[in-house]
Amino acid sequence: MLDRATCSYSGRSLWIADYGIDPGFAIDWADHIVPASRGGKSIVENGAAASWLYNYLRGNGRRRLVAFHRGLPTAAHTIHIGVIDPAVAANLHRFRALHVSDWFLNHAMWHVWIGMHYEHERQKGLRRSRDYNYWAGAALKHLTRWRDLVENDSVGSLEQRRLVPPNPEADQQQLLEIRQSTSTRSLVEMMKDLFPSYEATAKAMFSLCEAESVATINAVMNRVESHRRIPRRIRTRLMQYAKSLSRLVQ
Repeated sequence: MLDRATCSYSGRSLWIADYGIDPGFAIDWADHIVPASRGGKSIVENGAAASWLYNYLRGNGRRRLVAFHRGLPTAAHTIHIGVIDPAVAANLHRFRALHVSDWFLNHAMWHVWIGMHYEHERQKGLRRSRDYNYWAGAALKHLTRWRDLVENDSVGSLEQRRLVPPNPEADQQQLLEIRQSTSTRSLVEMMKDLFPSYEATAKAMFSLCEAESVATINAVMNRVESHRRIPRRIRTRLMQYAKSLSRLVQ
């Protein structure tokens, strides 16, 4: 939470409570600003939060261009980007309320998310050795650490610190209920309950990405608009994307 749950390179939010079952969520990865292969030390001062994509693309050839550091825009951002995106600025302001304990809760919720992601890939025929039980166990370990820190530091609830979506949809609310989970069984049941929403959303997103004609885009969006398991906020985003894509493929 040192960088306010924000990717230091893109400004993208890494706070899963806002994403719910959204397949587009990208967990944070601790990254070296100066790569270890270039002499960068594994110390806090040389660390930055990176989304999965930026961690994957980072390479080791040079010092990374950091746009945000410790929740504030850097000189590089001012020079090369100039204007702070309003949504990024709003998140950086809101995430000032984060506590170190929230990192463990964020990762516990992510383990629920990735459990569904693995199940989706397994149903597509990919080999995945880790199942719901594995990810539930990993989530429970993070929840235990989260509870200890919350108790020791008397941390206020996410609601009190305004770290939950203002009007959470069913999937977001269910993911937030992980805070009451005390067993791997309850976490596995949560994954199973949420999976149909994740699967429907993932199929819609990837179908739209592969669409190469207006007719195909319209067919995908007709399914999206009629599918109640796809959260409203994601349907809205996909509709906006589809409109832009339709103009490009014409």
